Formats: sequence, structure tokens, C-alpha cells
Amino acid sequence: MLVARTKYLLDPVEGTVPSSHIAPIEDETFGIDDPEVEHGKLSGVVKRVLQEKETLKENALANKWDRFNPFIIGGDAFTMATLAFEGVQTVMPQVSNIAAVAALTMVCGLVAGVINIGVGAVCFKEAMQAFYNGDKLLGVRLLLDSVTLTAIGVVMILIALSAKVAALGAVGAFFKASPWILPLLFFIISIPVIIEIARRIKNIHTQGDLASKLELKKVEVLLEKGEVEHACTHLMKKLSIEALPEMAEDDPKNTFSTLSNTMEILQADMGAEAALAMFKLLLMLREQNEEGARKALEKAKEEIRDWNRVQHIRMFQQILYFLAFIASLVVLSPGMAHSTSTGITASQQFSMAAANAIPLYMDSTMPFKRNPPIVVPKVDVPGEEPQETAIIEADKPKQLNEDEQWLESYLDGRRRLLA
Repeated sequence: MLVARTKYLLDPVEGTVPSSHIAPIEDETFGIDDPEVEHGKLSGVVKRVLQEKETLKENALANKWDRFNPFIIGGDAFTMATLAFEGVQTVMPQVSNIAAVAALTMVCGLVAGVINIGVGAVCFKEAMQAFYNGDKLLGVRLLLDSVTLTAIGVVMILIALSAKVAALGAVGAFFKASPWILPLLFFIISIPVIIEIARRIKNIHTQGDLASKLELKKVEVLLEKGEVEHACTHLMKKLSIEALPEMAEDDPKNTFSTLSNTMEILQADMGAEAALAMFKLLLMLREQNEEGARKALEKAKEEIRDWNRVQHIRMFQQILYFLAFIASLVVLSPGMAHSTSTGITASQQFSMAAANAIPLYMDSTMPFKRNPPIVVPKVDVPGEEPQETAIIEADKPKQLNEDEQWLESYLDGRRRLLA
């Protein structure tokens, strides 16, 4: 049986992984050409996991639909324009009486509903990838986002159509009599995001995040002293992989699996880019490359700082949305003067239009840190069936034991790709 790996061996554009990403198969036991590596097979396995993950990340970026998803980025721009348009109508209510404006308002409602459903579909896709990677917290959050965004999208479409479809008149009348429902729904959908970000920020400031627990400052001190071996031992201990050097000699398959899982733990805590930087640091330390380790350490620290900064930006965005929700409820309170409510509503709409520049910027430039993020797929253990496979029945090979089957499957796939 031949397993064709459509996710991790195939480039989404050209159909193959660029040859520059494929290490030559020289070591007949694992397919890694590293004759000068002092620490044996473990460095080769680290390098393989790193290369595969980097390829998966590059393939994710090469997928323009996911990278510049029109539902996400287009939705941000559309939200900014719609809020500004609503602000103008609030300040100048006579504009709403124009037939073209009324029609445009209905179209905006329909488009907004479709966008929310589209973003819900994106959330579902990324949730499934997060679950497959083992990141259950992100998977649950994205799954909740998917359900609520889809529901809100359907409601918005029904409200927009109620102005023209008599059968939906009761729906429009209900939401017109209870204008607080939609703001409440949008607030509810933000609760899982707020909890996720709050947890991350709390861990950052209490040094409960994985980046703090790795004690990279100690790695830096050891490198300054020239103690590369001790720095490597320290990092491996903090990553709970100190037993891998012995395992790599006898059980490379489980070594590969353990390192792949470690990569996913890092990605879940500090993002894909920082996780890759940490593995680069680990590789340089294993290879006793002091200069390379210094550069990799600086890169890892930079990526971690950027990840932490983005979490605070995300929280600022959610605070703005929360304040907008409170303002919408204040406006609906009984006894509020019309002029006051109009002023608050207009200010809220224009300020939120400007505030949506934050998600527009993040969604356009930070695909692995945005809401929802692109979840870089997990590196599958060679020989195991990946997330997406195309199975082709062929002549049955001779009976092999489990280790031989794994090795034969891996090398056979590599030979076919290089052929």
C-alpha cells in the first residue's frame, strides 16, 4: 500500500515540495545526511522535524486563499465601511429615507450575514486542524466561534430579508423591538476569545507561560560562558526531552513522534514562528554550533516578544468591543434623551469603524496570530497515515515487522518524490 501525503509532501501550487526542502537520503537508517553531527541521530531527527514544519508553514503561506481569506480580511474592511455608513445615518437620519440608501442597508445586512457564515466555516476548518495537532483549547474556542458566527450570520440575513419578504416580517419586528439582542450575541461570541487572551496574558505576567519556564536567560548565560553542552542539557530538560538521545539510537520512530509533539506544545503556547525558532535553537545546541545557537536564541527571543505583544493588542481590541457593547445597552436604557443617545450611538459607530483597523492589520500581516489563526499542520510520523491521505492499492509487499514497515514506507515515499 502506497500512502501519498497530500498535506505535507505536496506543495499547494506546484504539486510538489521544492527540492531545496528535501534533504538527500544518504543515511540508510533514517534518511538524513549529517555525517559531521557530533551528537548522532537525535540532531538528524530534530533537523527533520524542523524542516518538515518549516515546509508546512511555507505551504500554508503559499495558499493565498487561506493567507488572504476574503471572508476574514474582506469582512474587516466591510465592517469598517458599514459602521461608518451607519454613523452617517445616525447623524443624518433623513438619509435613511432615500430609497437607494434603504436598499444599500439591506444589501449590507445580507453581505454581513454571508461574511459571518464564511468566517464560521474558516473557524471550523482551523478548529479541526487544532484538534488534530493536539491543541484542544484553541480547537474548542474556534469551534465555539464557528457555531456562534454561523448562527449570527443566519440571523443577520433573516433580518435583512425581512424588509422585503413578508413571511419574515415577524423576525424583523422581533429584532426591531429588541435591538439589544444582536449586540448581546456579538458579546457572547467574544467571551471565549477574551478568556483565551486573558489566560495567555496572565501566564506571561506571572511567568507561567512555556517561554518563561524554558529559562532562556540561563541558556544565554551558559552560551556567554561557552558552555554549549550545558545549555543544550538545560533546554532539553526544560522541554522534557532529556531522554531522547538514548531513544534516538534504538527507537527513531518514537523519537520523531516525541519531537513532533514537542513542536505542537510550543506552537500552542507561543505560536508557530516562535516554536520553529526554538527548534532551530535546539538544533544548533545539539550540533555544538555556538555562533548559530546565539543567533537562534536571539531569533527565538524576538519571536516570543512579538507573540506576547500581539496578545496585548488582541486584548485591547476586545476591550474596545466590550465598551461598544456597554454603550449600545446604555443607549437603549429608558429615559435616555434622544440627542444624547444619538450622540453616543454615532460616536460608538465611528470609533468602532476606526477600531476595526486593528483586526484588518492583524489579519493581513499576522496569519498565524490573528483571529482565527492559520494553524500550521502537525508533522506526521513517517509511515503513519496523515490527516489527509490518498491511498493507492498496489501489489502487497513481503511480510515485514512493524519497524521494517515504517522504515520501508518512509524511504519508499522519499524515493518516489525524488524520482
